[in-house]
Amino acid sequence: MGWNGTFEKWMKVLDLIISLKPKVVVPGHGPVCGIEGVKEMRAYLEYVRAESKRCFGQGLTSFEASKQIDFGPYRGWRAPARLYMNVERAYREFRHEAADAPWNHAKTFDVIYKVAKARGIPIEY
Repeated sequence: MGWNGTFEKWMKVLDLIISLKPKVVVPGHGPVCGIEGVKEMRAYLEYVRAESKRCFGQGLTSFEASKQIDFGPYRGWRAPARLYMNVERAYREFRHEAADAPWNHAKTFDVIYKVAKARGIPIEY
């Protein structure tokens, strides 16, 4: 999700896909799956948004939140970029920033690297 879209729009899209009851889903990232993969992605986004809201309320930055949010049932998922970018998207929404406000790509990737390093996550691309 990250710099493309909002939590609300992604939830609507995922709900639409779920309502269509496809047998096979070919996501932009990750393995081919069935409807369970779409439901899991929706649950992940709900989880990250809720955890981000908790951290935001504590006055943590999106970087600090990304270092401490427990991966919970998503512990096996790869790509630390996913967590930071979704936390930062949530923070932007909590601050009522425009959804299409530009991202500083160099800074974003620097923070992703720092989050991965702090969490001991190897960066694989």
